[in-house]
Amino acid sequence: MFTVLFKKIKKVLCVIVYQTLLQATKKMLLNIKNIIIDQIYFHNQLQIFYQFNQIQINKMNQRVINLKDNSKGARLKSILGIIFYFYCSYILCTSLLGYLLYQTIVHKSIGSLAIIIVVCTYQYGFAKKSETLISFFRYMNLPNYFNEWTCTLEEPVKESKALLSYHPHCIFNFTFMWNGVHNCYNHIFLASRMLINVPFLGIAVTLMGVQSVDPGNMARLMKQGKNIGVLPGAFEEACLTSQYEHRIYIKHRKGFIKYALKYGYTIYPCYSFGENQVYWTFTHFLKFRMILAKMKLLSVLFGSRFGIAPHYDVSMHSVVGKGIECPQIENPSKEDVEKYHKIYVDAIVNLFNKYKKQFNQENQELVLY
Repeated sequence: MFTVLFKKIKKVLCVIVYQTLLQATKKMLLNIKNIIIDQIYFHNQLQIFYQFNQIQINKMNQRVINLKDNSKGARLKSILGIIFYFYCSYILCTSLLGYLLYQTIVHKSIGSLAIIIVVCTYQYGFAKKSETLISFFRYMNLPNYFNEWTCTLEEPVKESKALLSYHPHCIFNFTFMWNGVHNCYNHIFLASRMLINVPFLGIAVTLMGVQSVDPGNMARLMKQGKNIGVLPGAFEEACLTSQYEHRIYIKHRKGFIKYALKYGYTIYPCYSFGENQVYWTFTHFLKFRMILAKMKLLSVLFGSRFGIAPHYDVSMHSVVGKGIECPQIENPSKEDVEKYHKIYVDAIVNLFNKYKKQFNQENQELVLY
């Protein structure tokens, strides 16, 4: 009798435990679901916040986006982001590649060679833009590292067929990358194929959404009407970087004008004040270094009190000028290209002169190369 009673009690207890566990599991899954939904909602709201809520209309009817965050812990978060961005991405990737090449060449290490092959296979065949990594950098809010960071738009950028042309290139062109991370202009940013093809480092660049500026890829994107961002000055403009003078390399850069005419794009001249102040740069032997730059070889020497990380006591202000409407011409002539190139050069010079006093550069002139 006691055995039967014990079995019944045991059965009842098992049912109670089962029901309790079932309810707890359902509750846990529901909580997980709510957390995921909340995170997705938060992420979407964060994007909306950066794209719209921080936009202020000034007296000149210009849209000014302020990416500075004065909340508690924001500066520390941005410093940690800078450390990760430069020392974990650039330095680690470069050092690891150097070590593996050394082991492969000097010690004939098969394992090191295998790692290089696997990483390069992923980089050239499978790596693509990572929204997770971009969201991480957006969360770290790297612009908060600097004294100030604003983006001024003289007019809204078109939703399609917009080409944003950035100056000056300087060393890393922070405004080119980080304004893109924060979706200030809603564009795909293009960079040198050489940068993307550097083993290991190219993975980080690709994950950030950067694509190659080679003619084939540029034509493919423009056929689709995608908004793109380019750095016309390229290596030569980086070589010209000086903390004492504003310099851009534009006199012989006309390829992007030809593409804009061929596909009927609107070109938005962009200039970033403060970009040339984030590093100390070596400015001597310019002619020799320009020869190296034309060969796509290392031609810049730079640094800061923090090594590769930039100076923090700099105010960064990027300005996007009014668009230059280019008529669609299937085969633009040399005269067409020259005409719109002159219009563009005049526009970038006027943009610099218009804002230099506002951003404490009234004694400076824009030097064209």
